[in-house]
Amino acid sequence: MTSLRITASVNAVAGVVVGSKFRGAVLVGGSAASSAIIFDATTQTGIPILTIAAPAGNSRPIMFPNESGLQFNVGCSITITGAGAELYLFLN
Repeated sequence: MTSLRITASVNAVAGVVVGSKFRGAVLVGGSAASSAIIFDATTQTGIPILTIAAPAGNSRPIMFPNESGLQFNVGCSITITGAGAELYLFLN
């Protein structure tokens, strides 16, 4: 299992290769309410595979319990909002 820490919106997340299995995420809200949108794409466009939100100072975990997880077929791009927000992705 690999974890990646994301603190700003990004296209084509380094460390996510085509075929990577997305097992879960944790969004940690900073000093403001936070949100993250995860795309199976090389840019922050298209249909999101996950939208997650967390209140200020709180976290929101999302885990996929089955063995298959969600597969990135194109790449991974993320839009993240909220002052001090951190998103942790879990992959294998």
